[in-house]
Amino acid sequence: MVPTTILVPIDDRQMPESALEQIAGQAGSSCSKVILMGIVPVHLYNPSEEELELVRKATVDAVGNAAAQLSRKGIITEEMITTGYPDEEIINRAEELKVSMIVIPCTKDRPSELSKAATIILDEDRKVNIPILYVPV
Repeated sequence: MVPTTILVPIDDRQMPESALEQIAGQAGSSCSKVILMGIVPVHLYNPSEEELELVRKATVDAVGNAAAQLSRKGIITEEMITTGYPDEEIINRAEELKVSMIVIPCTKDRPSELSKAATIILDEDRKVNIPILYVPV
């Protein structure tokens, strides 16, 4: 088995245990490191708004919590926070970091910028030749 890297974009919501279990299973079965990338979608907020800072803090907390839970399961994790358009950030970081897979948590009952980003990525002219796994939450 060749160790790989999995990119997991995260927004300002805490990731449910079920999603973390699926990510841990995928990482464990492939001896992969997981990069947890918190994305702050700046296009939704005025940079001077207090709400942007609250979303940023919530994103940092969500990434830290996911990292702690995955680490307890024996998964090697790395954390990063980016700001920008989620689809662009996911594509750029995936290519830059040469990841083997992108795992995107998605939910039907509360659409997020991540699920929108996943749809955009699949429709992009500039296709990403990296498998994308949707994890229902």
